Order: sequence, then C-alpha cells, then structure tokens
Amino acid sequence: MACRLPGGVTSPDELWDLLAEERTTVGPPPPERGGTSPPCPRTV
Repeated sequence: MACRLPGGVTSPDELWDLLAEERTTVGPPPPERGGTSPPCPRTV
C-alpha cells in the first residue's frame, strides 16, 4: 500500500510521532495549483 504522508513523514512510525507530538503540517497550497479562492479561516 502506498500513502502520501504530510510533513515529510516517510514511515508509519514517523506518522505516529507526528500525531503524538501534535505537530501541524498545514501550509499554503503549492503555487502551481492556482485558484483565487480565499484562504481557509483556520489557517489565517
């Protein structure tokens, strides 16, 4: 099974560490996605 994981995580163990440490991986969308919608209020 393949997964695309956030925050540079490369293994299931690293994913559990990320969750246990309550780190955030939310960031702006990549510029190549374009779009003109306003930012999500939770990320501002």
